[in-house]
Amino acid sequence: DHSTVILASFAIFVLTAINCIGARHGARAQNVLTASKLIGMLLLLTMVFFVDSDSAVRVTESVAGSLSGFNLALILVLFTYGGWNEIAFVAAEVKNPEKNLLRSMVAGTLAVAVLYIAINFAFMYVLGHAGVAQSSAVAFDAVSKVWPGAGVFISALICVSALGAVQGLIFTGARISYAFGCEHALFHSLAFFHEKFKTPVTALIVQGALSIAFVVIAGSFNKALIYTTAVVWSFYLLTGLSLFVLRWRMPDLPRPYFVFGYPFTPIIFCLSCVFLVYSAFTYDFNGTLIAFALSLAGLPLFWLSGRIGTNDKI
Repeated sequence: DHSTVILASFAIFVLTAINCIGARHGARAQNVLTASKLIGMLLLLTMVFFVDSDSAVRVTESVAGSLSGFNLALILVLFTYGGWNEIAFVAAEVKNPEKNLLRSMVAGTLAVAVLYIAINFAFMYVLGHAGVAQSSAVAFDAVSKVWPGAGVFISALICVSALGAVQGLIFTGARISYAFGCEHALFHSLAFFHEKFKTPVTALIVQGALSIAFVVIAGSFNKALIYTTAVVWSFYLLTGLSLFVLRWRMPDLPRPYFVFGYPFTPIIFCLSCVFLVYSAFTYDFNGTLIAFALSLAGLPLFWLSGRIGTNDKI
């Protein structure tokens, strides 16, 4: 019953250790996992072409749904695209960030969109809408229908995909805590940077410990996702609103990239964030409320940090 929590915690522990001993090791792990995931997805898409056209399911039935179902689906779908902004957290370690940050964001988002739509088309082609709706392991069922016994392959692919996501979040997330420690004396221990490994070791360890604790408390992937959705998209909302504030307060600030469709695109983005927060509350009000309470519990520490002063590392 606890195997999922144990394996997830072990994965966080191992990947955190890899990132602690060097940024290059973390980058190599990310590259290997990402390449394996892409190759696996391409093989999965190739399998679809071996399905007899007469046995493929025709998607002709009408689809009935509800607003609550759409809300949950949108949370899960947008989680698929999560990570498009993570490159910004390591901007200081990117060569030619003025050009490469934008390139990586656009290329990464487009690649994920193409793969995501193609994979879902494959599932619908093999199983049909009813089969997808009734399946509790849609990828496993789709591949097993094409090649019986190949379900082990897709299970391994999902594991690799999950590990790639975890590795990316560990690598980038610790840089936020490190920057926070550099600016706030109360959290100066997070700003420790190992001279030999060239990594923010303390920030990585603290992040890993908190992540494992959260995995144990949540107990499942769905709960972990729902509990964090409202908080994450609230911060995305604040980021979107900050664009307007900075344009107003600092109109002369050099900007390598000008937002396409401004101000309409950031307005649509902010409204989407509000809808995602609302969706999380409607799906699990109590769990989302607890997540917000935990986030707001950091405000007293933030206030105390301001009273103590900034770090000498600034």
